[in-house]
Amino acid sequence: MNPRLVAGLDLGSTGVKVLVTDDAGTELLIEQSPTPWRHGPGGTTDLAAEDLLSTIGQLLDAVARRLPEATGDPAARIDAIAVSGMGETGFLLDEDNVVRAPAFAWFDPRGQQQVDNLPAELRDQFAGKTGLPVGVQVSVVKIAHLRDNGLSLDGLRWFNLPEFVVLSLGGRAVADYSLSSRTGLLDQDSGEPWSEMLAHLGVGTDFI
Repeated sequence: MNPRLVAGLDLGSTGVKVLVTDDAGTELLIEQSPTPWRHGPGGTTDLAAEDLLSTIGQLLDAVARRLPEATGDPAARIDAIAVSGMGETGFLLDEDNVVRAPAFAWFDPRGQQQVDNLPAELRDQFAGKTGLPVGVQVSVVKIAHLRDNGLSLDGLRWFNLPEFVVLSLGGRAVADYSLSSRTGLLDQDSGEPWSEMLAHLGVGTDFI
């Protein structure tokens, strides 16, 4: 009986990689491509959903081509795939799962105005509520930046990068607690959405 095969897809700041192992943990193959960031002036760095999904598709195609040789089995298939990646970066999707804005790199400098304009009460509570320092790297700041530059958040939902990729590969639309804890939208004590921050954005709990 051939061993089960599992794959890990990692969405990193530098590269996107796929690692395939058998269920004993023996590495069979790895494929990697640079993360397809789009670079702009002043260190601005963002990501188009179509570029990310194209990169992933090419990697998975390469894995499929190599899998028979790597396993010695022409009928080899992957039984399960896990997705990991950056928690701060994500996409806003509408009710039809159409992406409405690019994803920002965690190191993108945009959002300082939104940090400066946070109400004092939210700023004072931020670290205690979220466990994060308030700054431009936090997802909620980038979301506020998009809102303040003309994007209506009505009817949109936030998906961290791995959540979006799982959805795009046919998985369920769910939020992961670990990833959500990097957004600034979650109350770390209750595990529930931070209602005051959602109100500041003008969205409801279904946003995440």
